[in-house]
Amino acid sequence: MARSYPVGQCPECWGWGLLRHYHHCEPCAAWRLDGRVRADCRRCGERRLVNSDTLCRPCLQIIREIDAVWLDNPVSGQPSQLALLMPRQYKHISTPLDRLRGRTRLSHERTTKWQREQAGLDTTKDDPNVCPPAIPGQLTLVRPRRHLTLHHAQRIHHRPVRGYDEAVLVIAAHADRHGLSHSWKVAVSRMVRLALAIRDADGDELAGTDAVSDLPLFAAIVLQLLDHAALLQPGATLSADRKRQRSTALPQAVPPRPRSCAVCLSWGFETTCEPCGNWRRGHDSGPRVAGRCTRCCDTQPLSAGLCRGCTADIATHGPGTLDQPWTQLWLGGPFNARTVAPAGRHVERSTPSPVSPALVNPAQEALFDLPRDWTAVDLNLLPVLSERAQHLVDQFAALATDQRWTDGPRGEGLRTLRVLFACLGADAPIPETEIMRLVTTCPGLSGKRVITFLAERHLLVPDPANQLDSNQQRVEQALEAMPAAFADDVRRWVTVLRGEGRRRRDRAMNWSTVRKYIYAIRPVLLDWQHEVASLREITRDHVELAIKQRKGNIARGVHVGLRSLFRALKQERVIFRDPTRGIVVSAVLILPKNIPSDRLRGLLDQAHRPVTKVVIALAAVHGLRPTDISRALLEDLNLSAGRLVIRRASGRHLIYLDELTHGLIAAWLRHRHERWPKSTNPYLVVSRQTAMDARRQSTSTSTLRTMVERFGVTVSALRADRILDEARQTADPVHLMRLFGICDDIAMKYVYAAHPERQNEVIR
Repeated sequence: MARSYPVGQCPECWGWGLLRHYHHCEPCAAWRLDGRVRADCRRCGERRLVNSDTLCRPCLQIIREIDAVWLDNPVSGQPSQLALLMPRQYKHISTPLDRLRGRTRLSHERTTKWQREQAGLDTTKDDPNVCPPAIPGQLTLVRPRRHLTLHHAQRIHHRPVRGYDEAVLVIAAHADRHGLSHSWKVAVSRMVRLALAIRDADGDELAGTDAVSDLPLFAAIVLQLLDHAALLQPGATLSADRKRQRSTALPQAVPPRPRSCAVCLSWGFETTCEPCGNWRRGHDSGPRVAGRCTRCCDTQPLSAGLCRGCTADIATHGPGTLDQPWTQLWLGGPFNARTVAPAGRHVERSTPSPVSPALVNPAQEALFDLPRDWTAVDLNLLPVLSERAQHLVDQFAALATDQRWTDGPRGEGLRTLRVLFACLGADAPIPETEIMRLVTTCPGLSGKRVITFLAERHLLVPDPANQLDSNQQRVEQALEAMPAAFADDVRRWVTVLRGEGRRRRDRAMNWSTVRKYIYAIRPVLLDWQHEVASLREITRDHVELAIKQRKGNIARGVHVGLRSLFRALKQERVIFRDPTRGIVVSAVLILPKNIPSDRLRGLLDQAHRPVTKVVIALAAVHGLRPTDISRALLEDLNLSAGRLVIRRASGRHLIYLDELTHGLIAAWLRHRHERWPKSTNPYLVVSRQTAMDARRQSTSTSTLRTMVERFGVTVSALRADRILDEARQTADPVHLMRLFGICDDIAMKYVYAAHPERQNEVIR
């Protein structure tokens, strides 16, 4: 299902339309990411985000379109035009005015070389650091994936590259054949030069798959052009990840012109708008038959004698408009009127329904629980809410306004709350299972925020399944999927691991460790179910064969899991001998590796979200693990002293924040307060899911991984690179233990990885 975006007024440009980026329109969101500063605009005088000419985006657009005379007589206090933000008609203007008028940018001339390099504006046209040519014919041992940008292509703009002149002729012929512009030829020529530079850096005669897949743009068309110019290796194709991306090099189709919908006459870009198409197909009751509408007398697909335009008009303005022979025109696309139910249901209702007499009484006990069938409830003929229920709905609406929810989640939550209170009442607690059943049955409803709202007011009966630990739930699911011959023995093993065996003095393992054990041996047990009838028949040969069929850490995990399983069963006197006794599997030591410098360079500049910058800084500067970052508490942060305490099972680790990390955390806290001013989550790093969650959960490590994985790195890799770099500088394991709070074995592993020649030395 396509994501629905809110419709409203952008707080930056005051334009009205589709808001996709945190209550901002798409042009203003892109304008904010370009490093704008907030100041008073020279033209309108409003305090907005301005460019280097001290002009806001609306004024800059007006100057370029209709008010270029203002440049000759710049007067402040000029009015700005309000815009209608229609889809596919966004205009993102970021080029400074002086670049258009041919003047020299004095501010750019005053910048230092370091600033130009950081901004990608270095005037070097043949940077030897970008894809330096290698010796032709030399075999490359490892071909790293290059993360190149448009700035790298600009930095080798004047480099003579073999075969480039032939490729330019092919590009010009292709552009003339398809009617493409000069700008397209220039952009593709840069990508071709960059691909040929990658070819020379790899020492190849012809460009291969790696040379094309590393391009930031136009990978598909460059592959085709190099093939026509006989500069491509036979059989070279795009990599799998680039095949999934849409090529931006294909000629763009002519943008559709504005028009009216043939059914509802809404003003948009489609001949038949999406709501009218769904109305004609009739997803709920089958295809609708065309006929003469009883209200507007137009021949359209009907439901209850009315067309979709009349149905939407009556649903919006009430049954009193049933006798009107006209319909209200509206904008198309995301602003189109939505029809939730057939027209007859809206027309038949002329007076409000009374309060439902079948509300749940908190003093009435239930003999047995039965799941409700929410499909039988007409969501458009609901009883009137009681006074208490209406008061709670108003509180929910006020909370949505305070938290700045978008129109989509706000409307879905209000509809869900009204349905629950109208059918069940607001006096008795509502089971969480009923809320989830309602949400999954009826479209257009959402229960997550409703569950949090009701839980804070003690009006929720929690789902018992959600009270279990997530790892415990996975263990229970894995036990249910176990072969019947081994299920009882494996459950006995889990009981022992949890400290409930014959020896009560055994320490209970946490559920995460138990889950890893079960997931490690589950493939082996699935293979054994076809060979033996129970675990008593397992011999040493079975165990050795299962380990021999696997390699590395997988074999090590199978050995540890089977050894724990049979030791527990022997302790519980289920088996008489341990088949894993005497079997030894060497541990696989994986030394940490550093990250190439081209991936780390500019990593913070690529991250636009404040929370992502904090995660990168804590991992790449202070060497914190993903679990340390997700579980860091706000109460352990002292910005005035520049300290952050990390709580671990082995103790507390104190880190001193440098100036960069201190500034990033301060910016993140300001953004967090503006975004969720009433958030009570005690953790430093929060997300959209955890910021307003009543359970006050920490952000998962998978969420942190998603934040940085689009940059080609992981949080763990950034941490390992930081510790490895420190080990190269000091080679002192005690220093690493104190600085990063790691144990002696881990510190020695990093020292040996940084200094392989010291592995035979005994460090005292």
